[in-house]
Amino acid sequence: GKIEKSHADLLELLDSNIMVAVQLINSKNYKPDDAVVEKLKLIARNPFTPEQQRENISFALALACDKRKEYKDAADFLREANALNRKKIKYNPREFTQRCKQHIRFFTTAQGPEPANPQPEGQPKPIFIVGMPRSGTTLTETIVGTHSLVSACGELPSMPRISRFINENYPKLKPYPECIDELKPRMLAGMANVQLMQLIDDDAHRPADVAAGGGALTYGAMLTPAGLAEIAGYADWVAPATRRIIPLGADGRLAAPTSLVADAHKAGLLVGTWTFRPENTFLAGDFRDGGDAKARNPEGSVREIRRCLQTGLDGFFTDDPALGYRALNVLQ
Repeated sequence: GKIEKSHADLLELLDSNIMVAVQLINSKNYKPDDAVVEKLKLIARNPFTPEQQRENISFALALACDKRKEYKDAADFLREANALNRKKIKYNPREFTQRCKQHIRFFTTAQGPEPANPQPEGQPKPIFIVGMPRSGTTLTETIVGTHSLVSACGELPSMPRISRFINENYPKLKPYPECIDELKPRMLAGMANVQLMQLIDDDAHRPADVAAGGGALTYGAMLTPAGLAEIAGYADWVAPATRRIIPLGADGRLAAPTSLVADAHKAGLLVGTWTFRPENTFLAGDFRDGGDAKARNPEGSVREIRRCLQTGLDGFFTDDPALGYRALNVLQ
């Protein structure tokens, strides 16, 4: 907010760098004097001045003349600046119109590789506002974002990024968006800038989207070789509960490890597990210390994490990250 001081600082640089005048003119409440304007006019009209510099100065001069109520000069410099700017723009109205119509046609008829799963009830639902440049999408977002239950996140670079990803990684496909119907789920997974993890619940349970759609797939079936191969088509990780990695025997102690880690790795998946907790009641009998069931047993928790990591786990969830860090360091 120290406008006068910023003006004074820039004026000190004016003698050594006339381009500072452009910043001054574009700043608030600065009215350029005759000497500065005349000097800028000489530079702008000099044919040896680089075009980008001439463009910047001409835009600044248009604003300066407007502030000085020299409207004819303002209009002249604005025309010169726009003419220089237009030389950089490769725009063909006919080609642009044809491309817009083509995009509208493909987005109207395209079905995509598979329909999206319905969002579970009670979960936040995304609102996509998609449109051509200068079509009112920003205004629409502003209006929708004023609702108390909507959080606007601004313009996202997702569409250009997806377009570049497809064109660079799948050259045999038609350019985006003509290729929408040819995309496969594995291709779509590769466009995410995050790794996806499939969490696994009890064997008999069904994923929420499967149950909502009336499907029969259970979490147990997802951990078969065929199920793991299908998960690998859309996710990077699979994460069952700890007892699916090493189950408990009848005595409450750890039994032999299952083949799940090896099976998942064979399918190309990383394996995580959930959730290591340091209270005695959550530990296998091997690692309890004889204390109260609700009492914390840090040493026992570290030992159990170490034992599970020996199966080849790639990661894990824990209620106590400090103990997880200790378990990892002990193994190094």
